[in-house]
Amino acid sequence: MPDVVIRDAGEADCIALGQLRARCITQLCSPDHHNDPNVLAAWIGDAGPDKFRRLLGDSSVRLLVAEVAGRVVGVCALAGNEITLNYIEPDCRLRGISKGMMAALEALLVAKGIGVARLYSTVTAVAFYRSLGWVEVGSAPPEQGVPMQKRL
Repeated sequence: MPDVVIRDAGEADCIALGQLRARCITQLCSPDHHNDPNVLAAWIGDAGPDKFRRLLGDSSVRLLVAEVAGRVVGVCALAGNEITLNYIEPDCRLRGISKGMMAALEALLVAKGIGVARLYSTVTAVAFYRSLGWVEVGSAPPEQGVPMQKRL
C-alpha cells in the first residue's frame, strides 16, 4: 500500500469529506442505524461540504485528512480534549489508516498538555477504540454514542 499522508484539511477537501462521511455511515455503521431510513437521514443530513467548511472556520476545531496516492481516504477531528470525527473510506478499512489518524490526534492532544482525551464512539467502532487503549465511561443516549476516554 502506498504511504499514508495525514495533513490538515482544506477548503478543497470539503466536497470529498462530505461524500466520504456519508459512505462510511451508510456502508459501515449499520449496527448503529440498522438501515432505518429515518435514522440514516438524520445522521447523514449534515454530511455535506458545508459541515466541513464550518469546521474549517471554527478555530476550536482541528480537522485532518488521510490521503493515499493523492486520494482523501479518511477524516478526523478534535475540539478541546474530544475527538469528534473519525471516518475512513469503506474500501480502506483494516489497513492501519484509522490507527494513524488516531495517533495523530492523540499526539496533538499531548502537545496541548491534555492528559485525558474523550470521544463518543459508534457501536460499530467500540472494539477499534478499545484496541487502542480507550475505555468506556458510562452511557449516553444511543444517538450520542458510547462515551469513551483514554489517558494520554
